[in-house]
Amino acid sequence: MDASVRLRIHALPAGLREPLEMAEMLVHDLARGVVEGTASPRQLEEARDLFGQILEYARAYLRDEVERELFAFPRTTRPAVPAAH
Repeated sequence: MDASVRLRIHALPAGLREPLEMAEMLVHDLARGVVEGTASPRQLEEARDLFGQILEYARAYLRDEVERELFAFPRTTRPAVPAAH
């Protein structure tokens, strides 16, 4: 993952960031295991599917966060006075 993706991952809550990071490490370890002959391609595929599912949750979370920020109304510190026409 590139640096911008890493920055966005750190913006995730721990309950989502930690499983994502663990699934990523698992995929890397199993990929190395497949090359070394200590893991099966099926195990790697299952880990990649799990990583993809967690990544989709993370994308949805970040997308919701951006939309909340874009469409949030600014808070007023004093009551608004209706304008006379």
